[in-house]
Amino acid sequence: MTTAAERTLDLLARSNEDAAAAVLREALERTDDLFGVEAALAIGRHSAIRLKNDVLRMCDRLSARQKDALRHKTRAFANATMHGLRSVDRSDREQAIRWVAAVEDFERFPQLIGRLTGIGEAPADADESAEIALVCEQLVERMYDLTTNRSGLDDDGEGIRNAKELRESFSATLAEACTVLDRLPNPERVIEWTLILLDPETVAAQRLMNSLDPRDREQVCQQLLTGKHPGVMDLSWGLMKRGYPLPIAFDMWRQRQDEEFIWHVLETQPSAPSTLLIQNLQQVDYVPWLTGTPAELHEKLRTLPPALLPSVVSLMELISLPERVQKNILRWLLENGDATTRSQASEMFDLLGKQEAQQIVCDGLEHDDVEIQAWATGQLRPQDVPNAIRLLIERLDDPSETIREAAREELADFNFARMVQFLDTEPERVTPAMGRLILKIDPEAIESVCKELAHAIRGRRLAAIRTTVALGLCGEVLEAIAALLDDSDMLVRRTAAEALGTVPSRAAIVALERARHDESARVREAALEAMRNLRRALIAKARQEATQKSAEQPSEMPTPVPSGAGETP
Repeated sequence: MTTAAERTLDLLARSNEDAAAAVLREALERTDDLFGVEAALAIGRHSAIRLKNDVLRMCDRLSARQKDALRHKTRAFANATMHGLRSVDRSDREQAIRWVAAVEDFERFPQLIGRLTGIGEAPADADESAEIALVCEQLVERMYDLTTNRSGLDDDGEGIRNAKELRESFSATLAEACTVLDRLPNPERVIEWTLILLDPETVAAQRLMNSLDPRDREQVCQQLLTGKHPGVMDLSWGLMKRGYPLPIAFDMWRQRQDEEFIWHVLETQPSAPSTLLIQNLQQVDYVPWLTGTPAELHEKLRTLPPALLPSVVSLMELISLPERVQKNILRWLLENGDATTRSQASEMFDLLGKQEAQQIVCDGLEHDDVEIQAWATGQLRPQDVPNAIRLLIERLDDPSETIREAAREELADFNFARMVQFLDTEPERVTPAMGRLILKIDPEAIESVCKELAHAIRGRRLAAIRTTVALGLCGEVLEAIAALLDDSDMLVRRTAAEALGTVPSRAAIVALERARHDESARVREAALEAMRNLRRALIAKARQEATQKSAEQPSEMPTPVPSGAGETP
């Protein structure tokens, strides 16, 4: 809902009276509140160009809020800005230049470049060129941010609707400027701006290189080989997306080894490279910062942040380095990388011999870093390390939960379902020791057993009971087995009663009391036999505990009385 002040300013903006313009001009001076912002916007809607010139002249005094509001209304001041940049009055030109910078008037960029190059505009003198160059650099940086890093959003989160078209306009203007580099006092800056905003997948890149004379083309190539701006370094990937990459695209990979380039390439590596990109990168068979003796390679790779090392592995898969070089890199990563890096590098273990891979894994088991120990634990079986199962079982009792979890994951196939299968094919493997092991491996093992015991299929219930008995786990699932004493199937009830007979506890005897009155004589017989066995087992256990307790306590013998004690001398 508009306020009274906003409605008043809107009426003034529609009036052609001098008095109305004077009021708007006075309102503009109130830069410290919302009224001053609305006044600036109202002037933008006014038809008088002289009033808009007043806004340009006082742009240095505009508040930050006013500038932010006007940033999206630059078209309303387009004529005033354009005339200001072409004014014969130097102060008017300077004010217009500062206005473009203050409100980021992107549409004036071609005109500013024209002043620098003399293409379509009167060329600026040296002092004015320096100021124009600073504004152009600011606009290029903002355009790069708006169209890449921040997806076309400005500082307020508002979208620049025509950001893509504006960037294309910038690129076309700069590409044309590159044809007259000899007119520029600092051509390297214009070349850098061009490369920052260049879309490598369009024909503009090919046209740019083909339209330059050899000397200018050499300057562009030099910028590609030395430029530190992210936009320039982006072209290491971008130029490789073309059907026929320019030779300089390969030179960037084969010659650049500066730290900024290396870090940028690894940080911006595409997660899902296109087929064309992969095909072109396969032609890269030499990268200076990934080549050398093991000692040289160590010096190069150790300077990389650990977070970037996994990207080295991904890069190795994209380019065609000689196998010897790949092995050296892989060895270094597996011996010096963190757990994440080693996990990524493990996918290329085939490059190394079996014994070497196993030795690296075994060394990892003794590493000081728990995460690396966990990684090595996860590689014991994949790399066929001798005694892998024994080593994994030992790590189920490791003090570190990370290592225990890694061991559990590797032994996850040793579960209750597999033991059910083994009971028919390899019953000797289904033992109480295996039951204790399964409890360590699978935290949800008891839940899995209970689900099988309650399965809808009769055969699955019977198999679950027998497997539970063989694994010695009946005590852990006593209630689930006791519930089967009410099963509709006689054989299930009988098997459950027999299973309870293996649990030497009073709870099992209490549960079996129900089965004594079962309608089936075979169930009753099994229950009675189980109860007799349990009572005998409990009595034997009690006697054993009493004997052990007696043996642990010293005998209480009477204290011997000395000879002659109590006699009267």
